[in-house]
Amino acid sequence: MLRTIAAAAAFSCVAVAAQASELDGLWTTPTDGGVVEIFDCGGGVCARVVDAGPLRGQPGLTDIRNKDHALRGRPLKGLLVLQGFRGGPKTWAGGKAYDPATGDAAQTATLTLVSGQVLHVKGCVGPFCRTQVWRRKADAAL
Repeated sequence: MLRTIAAAAAFSCVAVAAQASELDGLWTTPTDGGVVEIFDCGGGVCARVVDAGPLRGQPGLTDIRNKDHALRGRPLKGLLVLQGFRGGPKTWAGGKAYDPATGDAAQTATLTLVSGQVLHVKGCVGPFCRTQVWRRKADAAL
């Protein structure tokens, strides 16, 4: 009986880790040659900006389009754009999404893994929703 419980617990831990790793890694965004890193954060899924065309020329760029003026001094590089998503293996929900290109923050968002290489990121502000298609970065180099 104890072995069965231990085996079930070990299997569930492996299953959770496998779900998180489905998204982990670098993804390209459709805006300004953006690259984000998706990673596990506290049992959920998060993503941060690691590169973008404008950052290559001006690495000190800040979050100037943020609707909250107090946050406009935050560096774009390393900025969390997804946080708190849970679920898997194909759909994650319950998190927040932020688009630094527009300053829009979506309190309702979903991530849908269409294939191992394509991720739909859908964010809603009130009744209006927008979906971006992110693609897994082919190589790990920036």
